[in-house]
Formats: sequence, structure tokens, C-alpha cells
Amino acid sequence: RQMCIRDRWCIVSKPLVAVIVGPSSSQPVYLRGLGGAKALTALGFLTIHITSNVFLNRIATLALSYFVSRYVHSTGIAKRLLPHTKLTPLLYRSGFIVHPKDVDLIIVSEPIIVDDLCKFDNAKKVLVFNEVGRSDFLEKLYVATSLDCYDYYVVEESWWADLLHTRYGLDKARMLWLPLAYDPEIIEYIPFKAKRYRVSFLGRIGKKDFARKKLLEFLTKHGVKINVITNASIKEYLHYLANSKIIINAPPYRRKLNVRVFKALGVGSLLITEDDEVRKLFMPYKHLLVFRGPEELLELLSSIDENRAESIAQEGLRRALNNHTIYHRVYQLLDSIGLVDSYVRHKYQEMLKFLMKRFSLLP
Repeated sequence: RQMCIRDRWCIVSKPLVAVIVGPSSSQPVYLRGLGGAKALTALGFLTIHITSNVFLNRIATLALSYFVSRYVHSTGIAKRLLPHTKLTPLLYRSGFIVHPKDVDLIIVSEPIIVDDLCKFDNAKKVLVFNEVGRSDFLEKLYVATSLDCYDYYVVEESWWADLLHTRYGLDKARMLWLPLAYDPEIIEYIPFKAKRYRVSFLGRIGKKDFARKKLLEFLTKHGVKINVITNASIKEYLHYLANSKIIINAPPYRRKLNVRVFKALGVGSLLITEDDEVRKLFMPYKHLLVFRGPEELLELLSSIDENRAESIAQEGLRRALNNHTIYHRVYQLLDSIGLVDSYVRHKYQEMLKFLMKRFSLLP
């Protein structure tokens, strides 16, 4: 790592080393997989991303098995079903000359038993929970991995901390609430008045999404013209995301702050979402609009004028860009666990300047 003062005096130091065990195909929206690797690298870390697709095939098979999810009642049984891996040989095969004692941070975002995790004495070890409240069996898989050497647990929803503490006795003092985020570099910004569609809903409608179905049917019945985009390709999804003036968000089953909240705000659209966890991060009627039922949503859509919608959308965009990108989340994690030094802080400030410069043409 090199940091220069006035282009004359330079300080050179050993880079901080981070290892991420996570999926290779994860959207770059958070700590898991590509998102965390990209943000850590931007902040000056030597980042080694160990993909877990091989492990995930086995996990998916287990998680989708109704029989197993119904009859596995203890984390002990779940632990015997989990795949195992060792990081040390994977590090040596990664192409980097990295010794376990040189690793400063390990992030694991899948329910995998890392047999040699405790040998990384100098590393801060973090387990990211991303399946809580949706499947008791998946919860048991994650908890089964957390019984050994992790220093911190990261939860994506604030209420997950209470649930994990109550059900499994995990220490709340070691839990960090880091909500989802978005990557401003992969989405397209289109000025509000140039957006092509007035109202859109983007997201899947599964068998358990009864509330979503009821909501959309109610709006259609009352004459609201809405683009419903489900099962879209990434290109199509990003097109409608960027070109919609108003985006309706109804979080999926048992998730209150989904990533669409941050993406919708990040493209400069007016977000109208269910009134719940968003109040912890945003101010209703300043950054976004909230509703508590179909009737209230219909009233908002009928009464909002375009100038007011544009004004709220711009405030939401500024809030998202200043507080809720993947770079903010990774920096918050590093700051919480004591891995922010002057170099990381410098790289973080540089990244924020770059983002603000990119959006400097905003009205």
C-alpha cells in the first residue's frame, strides 16, 4: 500500500488481506460474494474471493428438501449435514503468496464449516446471515456454523438479531446490523422527466407472495396503469428500474428492507414502499413515500403531482448516494471491527469523491 503526500513523500506498508467465502454469482449489493470483494479492493485490501458454488449445490439440495426441513430439529444434526472446507490450501492455490497469519479479515456468507478457521489468529472472522426468518432449517444451518471461532455476526435486518438471540442464544453484543446496499456503478441514471414509465413494480410473485398479488390486483381494478415486471433478465430489469418515475415496493415474505429500496432510490425514482423498517434509514415524505395498505397506496398514486414526485426522488437519490452504497456498508463493517486505518480512510474518501463527481450533473 502506498500513500503519498504532495506527490513527494510516500508511505509504503503491507496491504490488509481479506478473504471472502461466498457465491460467485451474487449481485454486487452487499458483503457476500462479488459485492464485498469489489468494495474491499476499492478500499485498498488485497481481496481473495473463494467461491462457494460447489458447497451451495449441496446446501440447495438440503434446503429444498421438505422432509429434512421438517424433521431436523437441532443445530447438532444440521451441523453434520453441512459441507466442510479448509481455507489454508485454498489460499495457497489462489495465486497469492498468503500465509494464514497475514490474513486480517475473513467473511463467510454461506452455511459452510471452515475446519481451520480458528488457526487464523490474527484475522477478524465475520459470519454474514442472509437467510433468517424464512426457513427454520436454513437458520439452523447458519447457527451450526457459528458455534466455533467467529468474532462477529452480521445481520441484514435489525429484527434478526433479536430472533437469533431468542431462538439460539447468540450473543447480541457480537451482532452487527448492516442493511443491504447498492452499487451505483452498475445502474443507469436517467433524469426524472426523461423516464418513460410512470409506475412500475419489479420483483417476483411467488406462491407465498399473497400480499403482492392482492396489492397489484387492487391497483389494476381501480384503473392504475402499472408495469409489472417479473422473471426479467438483468438487462430488462435495469431498463425498467432506470426508466420508471415511480417504483412500488412490497418487500417479500419475512423481509422488510429488500435491496430494491436502495436500487430504486439510487436511480432517482420515487420509491413508494410499505411503512416499516425504512423509517430507520429514511425520512418518509422527504426521501420516499410509505403506505400501510392498498387504499393508502392508491390515494398516494392518485394525488402525487410530478413536480413533488421529482423533488422527493432527488432527495432520496442524494440520501442513497451519500449513505447506502456497497462502499458505505463495507466501511461501516471495517470501522465496527477496528480495521480502519489512515490508508483505508483515505481510499474511502477518494471513492466518495469519485461517486459524487460522477453524479455532479444532477439538478
